[in-house]
Amino acid sequence: MPRSASSIPDLLLRAGAMVALCAAHALAQGGRTVGEPQPAEPDKPAPGKPAISVPTGIPEPSQAMRRRAFEAMRQKGRFPDIEARARKDREDAAQRLVAKHDAVQRRLYEALGLAAPIDAAKPRDGRAAPSAKGWMPMLFASSSMPLQTLRNYASQLETVGGVIAFRGVPGA
Repeated sequence: MPRSASSIPDLLLRAGAMVALCAAHALAQGGRTVGEPQPAEPDKPAPGKPAISVPTGIPEPSQAMRRRAFEAMRQKGRFPDIEARARKDREDAAQRLVAKHDAVQRRLYEALGLAAPIDAAKPRDGRAAPSAKGWMPMLFASSSMPLQTLRNYASQLETVGGVIAFRGVPGA
């Protein structure tokens, strides 16, 4: 779910506060992870290490610093040249997708025998010329198919020189 622009800086401030708390906690433990044994006297630094002062809380940013941070967040991402390129790339991709869809649809129609092969020449009477390989589209149909559907298939098959094949005799 997209967040509003005003909630994103608040989330960033909270995340920064959590990181600062974790870092302060780790520094307070002398860089140890949770579960490691702590020295008996945590106030004394280890031999050879200088004493580290640890902040006790998260500093509250001033109003000026907060305002600058929010203004910077609002201005981030305003690049008209990149947006224009992205829009153009999206349109180009949509055109390529349409072209690829049309090519796949033509190949599918040819494979199913609903369209003539690309290399088949049609004579003037509209019927497909028999190819050298003897290619003939054949549609296997059932007598339970609607009559209008069978007529549509027959008219399409006639243009490519195909036939409809029934198994058995309809109505017998």
